[in-house]
Amino acid sequence: GIPASASSNEASKPRLDPFYVS
Repeated sequence: GIPASASSNEASKPRLDPFYVS
């Protein structure tokens, strides 16, 4: 997902995006 979503709901998506930060 995009950096904005990574801060909240990216964890529920496939961790394929380079912006994924948990």
